[in-house]
Amino acid sequence: MTLNFAMTEAQYAEVWDRLFGPVPEEQGGDDPERGFLATIFTATGVLRRTLIFGDIILPSPGDVRWIPRKGLVMSHGYYSRAISCAQSIPGAGLMNVHSHPGPRSGTAPPVPSNPDLASDVMELWAVSRSLGEGRPVAAGIIVPGGGMSFREYTFNHPSTAEEAQQRKFGPKGARITYASRARIVGPGLQIRNADPASNLEADYATFEMTESTALLWGNAGQRMLAELTLGIAGLGGVGGMLAEYFARLGVGKLVLVDYDRLENANFNRSQGATRSEARARAVKVTVYRRLARESATCSKFKVSAFRESVAEGAGLKPLLDCDVIAGAADDAFARQVLDHAAYAHLIPVIDGGTILRAEPATLQFKVGKSQIATAGPGHPCLECQGVYDQEEATAARES
Repeated sequence: MTLNFAMTEAQYAEVWDRLFGPVPEEQGGDDPERGFLATIFTATGVLRRTLIFGDIILPSPGDVRWIPRKGLVMSHGYYSRAISCAQSIPGAGLMNVHSHPGPRSGTAPPVPSNPDLASDVMELWAVSRSLGEGRPVAAGIIVPGGGMSFREYTFNHPSTAEEAQQRKFGPKGARITYASRARIVGPGLQIRNADPASNLEADYATFEMTESTALLWGNAGQRMLAELTLGIAGLGGVGGMLAEYFARLGVGKLVLVDYDRLENANFNRSQGATRSEARARAVKVTVYRRLARESATCSKFKVSAFRESVAEGAGLKPLLDCDVIAGAADDAFARQVLDHAAYAHLIPVIDGGTILRAEPATLQFKVGKSQIATAGPGHPCLECQGVYDQEEATAARES
């Protein structure tokens, strides 16, 4: 399972100001590094675990100091106060974040120094013991150029007094996992490499098959598409077309979620499906997984299919592996679930579709609505944009 890190654009601006803006009152003006503690949370999909940034726990004067030969030091009192804060929030963990003075340009992820690693393992082991098993502990570094790296520490928790004395249950038993990518979500979306040992921009794009789109947004833009994991919730007339078109566009990975089957009644809007698949009542995710594979232009293209409802845990979980979700479900309750997930898990949701209503007695067309809306940090929610209302969502859930 890979590890990612996510924060909002507003959070990133706050972090940047704290690390590189005017010197905070509680820290010396000549200190070459700055830092703070913050809460974090986790979101676990099928193949990806994400550390989600929470709130900065503001230090008091003297809590964060630069000490020659030791580096940046955070006081025991600051850690104690931060642990109490995290303990009061269900599921919250704790991370320390600090700056490095350079480089001042480029977004290459910074490498933690040996003193960084040595102090982190001791401090975060004590934090993990205090918070208890299951709560995340992590560390991060950000540099002026915008580069960032994040790593999670996992410790063995003893169940007996004898185990507590064993080396593997102490700081030396730490397992360190680097986040491969950092996602910054707001009105826009940035995805940055966060692991100093990896290269996010591996060239999986096949430019001879995507020449027209590469001319539109450049080779760098095409490479970004090749690195995206994009989810599609609902494979009706809209979602089915998107599965093929996203694959042709050069997206690197698709996650398809739908519980329904193809049949003669919906064949007229099932682009790419065959008559034999309709007669056999083939599962939709199987049909569109085939079509996406046949249409893909990315050399490392992958597609995963889940015959589930997005309104249930088993259907939502695969979508937590995604960088963006295309909501194409007709159900108002499914839309409500995706709407909430966009903010809870920092995954933008682009919702689109058409609703037609008829007079019950005559079946004559009465009114219709088509819309495309984006939800997530920096955007109004789908409910606020009129995509659904509470009454519709409740009726859909109860039915």
